[in-house]
Parts: sequence; structure tokens; C-alpha cells
Amino acid sequence: MSNENHKTNPYFSSGERHPNFGKTRTDEVKDKISQGASSEIVYKGVLYPSVKVAAVKLNVSEASIRQKLSREKDNPNFKYVEKRVSSRDYSYMRRPLIFNGVEYRTVVEVAPIIEKSETAVRKIMEKEISAGNPLYKYL
Repeated sequence: MSNENHKTNPYFSSGERHPNFGKTRTDEVKDKISQGASSEIVYKGVLYPSVKVAAVKLNVSEASIRQKLSREKDNPNFKYVEKRVSSRDYSYMRRPLIFNGVEYRTVVEVAPIIEKSETAVRKIMEKEISAGNPLYKYL
């Protein structure tokens, strides 16, 4: 690409030539950007603390992971994990568990396998543990 094209292409623009020059971001947009940068994700059914960590562990680019997450919005094996703002303790979601006699790393890992929501898995766990079923427990 020549210098002339580089200077006139808005993709490479800065300052007054940039399409967003002089515009401000709303608080909502700032929150979405912030959340997207640090959100936990489920990728191929495994929970990762961020896209960056998943990329390093899987030896793939962050862009590839983000692309897969955006294309597979209806697939529970590829998703951003919603952050909850609550005083409740959600540490159980990150603890290993035994569900129906099979050990899993997290509630998030169980949900797509049994085709239920994470909340439904948690409720099943509570019910079975309170009934004394040895096939269900948090580790």
C-alpha cells in the first residue's frame, strides 16, 4: 500500500480524519467494552477466565476465539459468561463437582452436556445433595 492510500484510508486515520474524532462514548458503551475485555468465556465446553487466557492455553489467536464466540451465539459450548452483581456466593460455580456419578470441573461444564441451564444444574445439585444422593456433591 502506498503512502498516499495509507493517508486517505479512514482505517488508518488518526486525529481529525478518524471517523470517531470528537465523539464520546456513552457509559453503556464503556461498560460493554470493559466487560468484553475481561469476561469469562466457555470455549469448547471449558470455562476460561478470559479470551486471552484461552488463547494462550489453546495456542490460537484471540481473534479466532472471538470470531467463534460471535458465530456460535446459540451454542452453549461457546459463550461469554454473564457477570452477576450480587452479594450471594457464586463460588460453587467454579468448584469441581460430581453430577450423576461423573466428575466435572464446573457447573458451566455440566449445563450443555445435559442440555439445561446453569441455574437448573445448580437446583438439581441442591435437591440431590439435600436428599443425600451420593452421586451428587461439590468437591
